[in-house]
Amino acid sequence: MLHLQHIRYKYQNCFLSLQSSQICSLCLAINNCHNGEGYTHRTVFIAQKRIVRIIMHARTNESCTTMFRRLGILTLYSQYIFSTIMFDVKNREIITSNASIHNIDTRRKMDLHVSSVKSTKVKKGVYYSGIILFNPLPICIKNMAHNIKKLKQELKRFLLDKSFYSVKEYLDYEMQ
Repeated sequence: MLHLQHIRYKYQNCFLSLQSSQICSLCLAINNCHNGEGYTHRTVFIAQKRIVRIIMHARTNESCTTMFRRLGILTLYSQYIFSTIMFDVKNREIITSNASIHNIDTRRKMDLHVSSVKSTKVKKGVYYSGIILFNPLPICIKNMAHNIKKLKQELKRFLLDKSFYSVKEYLDYEMQ
């Protein structure tokens, strides 16, 4: 088990050493390839799963979902979701919520306001993508948006628990 912890530590240090600008670049690259479904990123994700299987001494046909959870490692797509949402939350002063648009008490008042834009370039940007990824979150996580430390912790826990294999899987997931 000590060997496993050492490898996990090395793996996490590799990804945690990335600067936030590099993570944002990764996020933009993933989003620009069909919302996280591009060939290059699929290859990176397959490599990530291969590394996890090596760490866990698993067979090649074994699912990695539980292995990601056990190791406490976010999938490539979960990392993209996490980084994009955190970017928007940290820059909340430039984002409008539905509650600030109108005073009607609706079930979507905690959502961020999605501006109607026509430009594909804007739709693929971190700002717009973050709004699209933030809105489906469970209300209990959205309520933590003003406490970045708690939000970060709960969002990571949520994404680790679900281990999403694509952005589409995240968007299609039924939030409670």
